[in-house]
Amino acid sequence: MKNQCYYNTLELPQKGIFIKIYIHKVGAYRFNWHKEIEIMWLLNGNAEVCVEGDTFKLQENDVILINSNCGHASLDIDKNQNSLALVLQIDPVYFSGIIEDYDSWIVECCSAGIDKNNLHFNRIRFLLAHILTNIKEEKIEKQIAVLGHLALLVSHLLENFSIIHTEKSFLKLDKKQDIIKKIMEYSEKHYAQKISLDDIARIVKYSKSYLSAFFKASTGVNYYDCLTRIRLRYATIQLIKTQKPIAAIALDNGFADVKSFNAFFKKYFKKSPYEYRESTCQSSSSLITDGRYFVDTENEIVLKKIAEHLNPGEEKHTKNQVAATNTWVSMGQVQLLCTEDSHVRNIIEKLNMQDICVKVKFTKN
Repeated sequence: MKNQCYYNTLELPQKGIFIKIYIHKVGAYRFNWHKEIEIMWLLNGNAEVCVEGDTFKLQENDVILINSNCGHASLDIDKNQNSLALVLQIDPVYFSGIIEDYDSWIVECCSAGIDKNNLHFNRIRFLLAHILTNIKEEKIEKQIAVLGHLALLVSHLLENFSIIHTEKSFLKLDKKQDIIKKIMEYSEKHYAQKISLDDIARIVKYSKSYLSAFFKASTGVNYYDCLTRIRLRYATIQLIKTQKPIAAIALDNGFADVKSFNAFFKKYFKKSPYEYRESTCQSSSSLITDGRYFVDTENEIVLKKIAEHLNPGEEKHTKNQVAATNTWVSMGQVQLLCTEDSHVRNIIEKLNMQDICVKVKFTKN
C-alpha cells in the first residue's frame, strides 16, 4: 500500500488489484475519462455531475458510480464552495476473474433524486469508510481488511444494482470519445487564447451546428460553457498559488477583461475572485495537482463523516426507528430494540427478504 495524507493506493499486480482512494474538493469543471471504475461519495455540500451527457444533482451523502471510459465532470454548486467528495477508483481488471466479458458490463448505481439512506446506499458508504480507514495504515492486517471490504463492495454492487451487458467494450474508446478527447486536449492547451466554435469545427471536420449539438449531447454542457469552466479552473489555481493582480489573472486565462471574469466567477462560485482568494488561502489542507484539489484525509469534516459511517449501528435513533448493532456486517444478523408498530414491522420484513437474521425485542412506548 502507498499512503500519503492526500491519497492512498493498493496495488497487487499478481492479483489484478489496483485501487486508489482520495478526498478532493469539487471544483469548477474537469471533463475526463479513464478505464478505472469510479465510485464517488459526496461527503459535504452540493455538486453537479455530468456523465456521458446526463446531469445529476448530488447532495450530501449521495453516491454515484461511473463506469469505465465514461466521460464525466463535476461542478461545485454549493453556495459556500465547500463540496468534498470521496473517490474510489478500481481498475476493471479486478472483474476479469469474476465476470465473463467484464469489459462490456456496466453497473447502474446513483442515489441522486431517490432515497440515499436506504440499506443499499448505506452499505456502500459503510464499506467505503472502512476501505479508507484501513488503507491509511501500512500493516498486513489492514491490507487484508481493505481486500475484504473491497470484495464485499463489489459483491454488494453486483447483487443489488442493475447490471447491463452491452455489445461494445467500455475499455476501448469509441469514435465519439476520440473526438471529444481531441476537442478537450485542444481547449486545455489553448484556453488562454481566443477560441471560437468555428476553430473547433475545422479541427474535428464537423459543421459548426452539428458540433454544437454533438458536444452538448456528449458532455452535458455547450462548448463555450465548458471552455469557460476550464478557464476558471486555471484561474482559481493562480488565485491561490500566486499574488498576481486579478486583472492580470483574467487576461492570462482567456477572459476578455476583468469585468467578464468577475461576472463568470460570481456565476459559478457565488463570490468575487477577491473573496475566493481570501477565503481559500485561509486553508492549507489541500494539494493542487493537475487542476484537482486533493484534501487531507485528516480533514475535520472528512474524519467526522467517516466516523459516522464506520459504525452505523451505533447511531442514535428515535423510539420508532431501529437501533441495530454493527454485527450485521460480518454475521448477517441484526438485533432490534424498538416499539412495535407497522413501520418497524415493514423494516423487519425488508431485512428478512435480504436473508438477514433479525432478533427483536419490543419495548413499551
